[in-house]
Amino acid sequence: MRLPRTTSKTVLSLFAIVAAFALVTTSPATASEYGAPADATVDDDEGVIFSVLGDVGDGVGSVVTDADLAELGIEVIPGTASSAPKVQVEAAPTAQAAATNNVLFRWNDFGNRKVVLRSLPYNKILTKHNLTYRTPRVVTQKASTRTPDGGTSWRYRLAAKEVKCDFWGNNCKVVRTVWVRTVVDFRSYQGDTYGVVTAYCEGINGKCPDFVKNALNQ
Repeated sequence: MRLPRTTSKTVLSLFAIVAAFALVTTSPATASEYGAPADATVDDDEGVIFSVLGDVGDGVGSVVTDADLAELGIEVIPGTASSAPKVQVEAAPTAQAAATNNVLFRWNDFGNRKVVLRSLPYNKILTKHNLTYRTPRVVTQKASTRTPDGGTSWRYRLAAKEVKCDFWGNNCKVVRTVWVRTVVDFRSYQGDTYGVVTAYCEGINGKCPDFVKNALNQ
């Protein structure tokens, strides 16, 4: 992906998809433990901002090297900045679908285990947490480990990070980090498994920042 620049002093957000990365397998810090609130605003000086997934930098303020950017498939070069992609808008499940809690989406996790997303959890993920159905899908597929979450439920975690470079595409640093959690219950339910219970940003009560949704909008 190529991230061009502009002489304007408007901060631009550019969405970057991580093709391959390694997650920290030990207990990673939550957003608040990185030294800044997860929903902190970024100062409005000139530069380029984009969202990434994975183990980049060591926390808020840490340097993102050229090697890190190359691993993510990101190159910052002179040129005319393109507009940031818009996150797809999703409609909430219909009243009938929500009432029956039927399966809306299916996929396999990183261990090829079947995961389903039903209408009631989906509605909460969409309206309360500012995420989309892609969030639990990407988290369960990109996370390299999962941990028990009680009973038949398992917890998956994935980091979304916002990176900012200066006007010249140098001095790139992590400005925000949010860990996204997805809980999946594999108990039998209505002839299937129950599936995704919830997906949300750790340390945030309510809506996730838009950059998290951008990073996970794959």
